[in-house]
Amino acid sequence: MTLVRKSLKPMFRLETILKSCAPADKTFELLSVDVEGLDEMVLRSNDWNRWRPRFVLAEANTDEAEKGTGAFLQSIGYQRVGTFGVNGLYRTAQ
Repeated sequence: MTLVRKSLKPMFRLETILKSCAPADKTFELLSVDVEGLDEMVLRSNDWNRWRPRFVLAEANTDEAEKGTGAFLQSIGYQRVGTFGVNGLYRTAQ
């Protein structure tokens, strides 16, 4: 495989993206994250006190992903309630 082009793209915290896109006066039901193995890092960049969806769908197809992403979501009050392909579905207990 030959590298054809390389370009830098800006990166933003999840909290920043939600501030600019999500309605400030409403909560939302589902947050789906698919960032090719960086799910835990992205999820950690959120303000979970302000932006707390009822469900989170995140990649959890390896033991490493489950130990990272799954453990993080459990630490902030989410429980795994299902699996869809390579993704785990987590629901908040709050």
